[in-house]
Amino acid sequence: MSQKKNPGWRRRSLRELASDESGEIPVGPLLMIGLIVIPLVIGLITFGEELSGFLREQWDQVGNSSGAITF
Repeated sequence: MSQKKNPGWRRRSLRELASDESGEIPVGPLLMIGLIVIPLVIGLITFGEELSGFLREQWDQVGNSSGAITF
């Protein structure tokens, strides 16, 4: 209801956002991304060849099979 009474709230909040020049970057989201990406990269570097071979074998089985995949 207050949005209808005061239509300038959006302009005022955008002005406050634009005037924030502190240059601070939130560290939390960057740490969360790092906690996800770094183990994935290490795993791909470590097991990349084995994983690639396994996936190729499975793909060939899917292409050549009659519908049943055996592991």
